[in-house]
Amino acid sequence: MFRLTDNLLARHRLASARALAGFTLVELMIVLVIAVVILAVGIPSYKTISERSVIKLATNELVDTFSFAGSQSMLSGPGNDISIIFNAASPSQWCYGISNQTSCDCNVSDPNDSVACTIEASGARQLKVISSSDYDEKIVMNTTNFLASSAKFSSVRRLVQPGDITLNSTSYSTRVSLNAMGLVHACSDKGLGYLSCD
Repeated sequence: MFRLTDNLLARHRLASARALAGFTLVELMIVLVIAVVILAVGIPSYKTISERSVIKLATNELVDTFSFAGSQSMLSGPGNDISIIFNAASPSQWCYGISNQTSCDCNVSDPNDSVACTIEASGARQLKVISSSDYDEKIVMNTTNFLASSAKFSSVRRLVQPGDITLNSTSYSTRVSLNAMGLVHACSDKGLGYLSCD
């Protein structure tokens, strides 16, 4: 009986020693190969998802800016037109701002500066500026289809000079169109959740 117990103790000690020994080199290599495969598949997917979300954000923000300017022009009353002024130092370095004035500089960040893109709201001047640096300059803006460097929303009839603005990233492109009635429409050829551009 003592031999049987000694034999069981020896086996238990051997099993405990193997459990404490850790992983074998083969097991570590298998785990490393699996991790590399997951990273190789995951990183390009993450970049695609990130790029899609950035261009959708920029497009939605431009659509919202046009809609906001049109609403503000109607709310502000006759004689208080609202303008969106575009400034593109280069296609990848651009900005635009909303203003009660006919011109403003969207590079100015002080709302008290007389040339800043501001809107009078609730008795205070509020800065309304969006720039390529908000998107780490990953979005290229093309305003050549726009008839002017600004869109002026009439406070009487919301009429505006129509035009198109194209936003491009490395793999995606969207177009934001503004018609003469001040209605805005976004489209894309790559199915970003917008209708297809014809």
